[in-house]
Amino acid sequence: MDFAELRAQAIDTARTKLRAPLAKDEVLIHAYRCKTNAPDALEHWLFALFPQVEPNKARELVKKKGKDAHDPEGIGANMDEKGWESLILVCNGKQPKIDALAKHAAPNMHALLGAQATAEIVECAGSLMALSRMTQRDCMMLGNQGMFGGAQKNSILFKHELARTERSLRVLSSRTVLAARLDVYSGNFKGESLRQEVLYAQ
Repeated sequence: MDFAELRAQAIDTARTKLRAPLAKDEVLIHAYRCKTNAPDALEHWLFALFPQVEPNKARELVKKKGKDAHDPEGIGANMDEKGWESLILVCNGKQPKIDALAKHAAPNMHALLGAQATAEIVECAGSLMALSRMTQRDCMMLGNQGMFGGAQKNSILFKHELARTERSLRVLSSRTVLAARLDVYSGNFKGESLRQEVLYAQ
């Protein structure tokens, strides 16, 4: 295989990756970062969909045309209806639909933790898949500012309303990982029963 063939193959691979649809949890992370005014959050979201368009122009396109701004033949990613609804809101200076996106992306986690904590912990983990592969202790410590020696009291789950005791915090952490695994791998809904287990541990 000569250089020209290798180059063409690399370009095809890059285009395929750019066109891959945004996963539900990716959309949730983008929307949550926009809601919390994270730096360049909207620009990153728009770049995934319109990689060849300057962010301000892409925002105006979405404001004007909505979902029709996306070119199915282009090299940018696409996303589902709920993602477009939220992006259109953000481009128009409104709040994204975090509750709907969290329930859509991670129904078991949503039932266990609620929308805000679900979005926060998935964003902190980096993805739903990454969260599903964590240990209970790693999940319990998510949200600390420092990687080493962070205080447990700064973690996302420590501040959750269900974590009233040390025991309930441990149970909440293990059930959060289990909920993430259910959302990633099985599709079965057991979020309400997981929440009851945490309540029982209090």
